[in-house]
Amino acid sequence: MLKVTIYTRQDCKECVRVWDMLSPIAARDNFELVQASSPEGAPAPCVRFSAPGSPFYPAEDLTEAQFQGYLKAAQHSLTIDATPGTGRAKAKRRAGSAPDADFERSHPVRSFFWRHRVGAIVSGLSVFLGAAWVAPLTTTWGWGDGFYNAVHRVYQLVCDQIPERSAQVGGLPVCLCWRCTAIYAGALFFGILYTLGRDGKLGNLNMNWLTRPVSLAIMLLFGLPLILDGMSHAFGLRTGIEYAQSSDFWLSWAPFSADWWLRVGTSLLATIGAVKFLCPRLDKMGGVYERLRAARTIRRPETDATAQSVSQGRLPSG
Repeated sequence: MLKVTIYTRQDCKECVRVWDMLSPIAARDNFELVQASSPEGAPAPCVRFSAPGSPFYPAEDLTEAQFQGYLKAAQHSLTIDATPGTGRAKAKRRAGSAPDADFERSHPVRSFFWRHRVGAIVSGLSVFLGAAWVAPLTTTWGWGDGFYNAVHRVYQLVCDQIPERSAQVGGLPVCLCWRCTAIYAGALFFGILYTLGRDGKLGNLNMNWLTRPVSLAIMLLFGLPLILDGMSHAFGLRTGIEYAQSSDFWLSWAPFSADWWLRVGTSLLATIGAVKFLCPRLDKMGGVYERLRAARTIRRPETDATAQSVSQGRLPSG
């Protein structure tokens, strides 16, 4: 028999309303209605069906028509799962939604990276930057130029790699120019700073300037100086390569010249805007996902000593 669990919280009027609505439906449509306590931080009321891949359905303002749609989907999933030769039906997951239990079982690697998305981003950026700066040294260490050439070719996809605008390591240009280095290093640095500030691990240091979210328009405003700096070079409004080795502070492309400071400074400013726009939204998505995971840790109704199986009657108040 199909079981329907409603996760509730004490003193929740909406939980009582949903329970009263589902009780007669349970008797009519022949399914078992079970009540369990909703974990702290999880939505209540919330409905779950004992069917393969069944998600948690927020039940606030739930109507009978909506519930019947959920019920039919669960019954269909059970039918497919019981049909010989078909195997377990995979749950359909809306693009961009948090992974459900069935998705985690069938895609363990992708689910792992979702749960550890901050660590994955930090690790990925660290490796990406490290390879660009370590690759030239492999030639100096006598390992040949195969690794350096391979990395250099791959990084051409994300950087123009003009030697005069790149750092030199071991007599060879780094695989990322100063602008790209500043963009990726800034994303790494401010991303870590955001995480520490968000979690209060920087003591009394006020990090609201970084952790407060901004809109897309404000993010673009942070990136506007970078766009203007890049366009001024692209359209020939700034000094060309003939001045790259000039001793003039305003014309030279050398490190710590005006051109260098503009490239690095505008890149770092743009990454601040990107972190302020993206990280709070990733946190919001992560919060939803963690609440779903917390709800899934509840013991199944048939093994939960506190679960109550009924077909009719009001929701217990205690």
